[in-house]
Amino acid sequence: MLRFLPGRSDLNAADWPRVFQSEATCFGWCQTSLDRPEAHYLFDGRLPNCGDANRAFRPRTVDGSAHHAAAEICRCFSSFGRRVVVDVDPVAEEQGVGAALRSRGVMPVTGRMVLMGLAALPAVAPACHADCEIRVLRAGQPGMRDWYHVAAAGSGDPDPAPWAAFVAEQEASLPLAVYYLALWNGSPAGACLRIDHDGWARIESVAVLPECRRKGIARAMVRRACEDPELAGSRVTWLMAEGGSPAEQLYAGLGFSVWAVRPMHRHIGPA
Repeated sequence: MLRFLPGRSDLNAADWPRVFQSEATCFGWCQTSLDRPEAHYLFDGRLPNCGDANRAFRPRTVDGSAHHAAAEICRCFSSFGRRVVVDVDPVAEEQGVGAALRSRGVMPVTGRMVLMGLAALPAVAPACHADCEIRVLRAGQPGMRDWYHVAAAGSGDPDPAPWAAFVAEQEASLPLAVYYLALWNGSPAGACLRIDHDGWARIESVAVLPECRRKGIARAMVRRACEDPELAGSRVTWLMAEGGSPAEQLYAGLGFSVWAVRPMHRHIGPA
């Protein structure tokens, strides 16, 4: 039996709404977005088997009852004909909603995602290879087709899900995003995006083509996204990574530190 390991967080209650709003914005391309007292829901009939596009996050008690919240969440998924998928954050655990979901068979999956925040960029930037150029784009501008192709092919997953290309295409049209396209010897090689909301800037979808890795491209892109002049209005820069992964090590080298472990711990119900 899988032993449940709760998350931990250095964020305060006022920080979580910014995290959740960013999540809703990043997945604003989903066909249905419902903000209800017990949770925020995303559903997309084009991707019925994609958990990221058919899930709930920000689960909270309803009228002080965690079990009422869990029941409402399960009822909503049933009405959409979907398997229950919920991302449980530390506040939800404190309120007992996570335990109430688990009592209904909605169980945590393995994995250790971390939320990392930027303390301070290193004073001296690592030299960027002369063959690497970073372009800044907005949705609809020339170059976004290249961004989409790199984002779809460079995620690092050796067995990408069948919907990965579709998701990358949707991400390439987010109106509030700033996109970074890395060129190596003039050819598209890396991609990432940044979304700013309420003084918090989130970096997402960092990808480098397999044949272009270990050249400092990801580091150059993320650093540029962190120091971009457009960030002047944002007080906090953050991102998520798989705990213990090379990505976490890369971000730590840029000054990011872990602010939360399992900030949105995926739980899945019976098929």
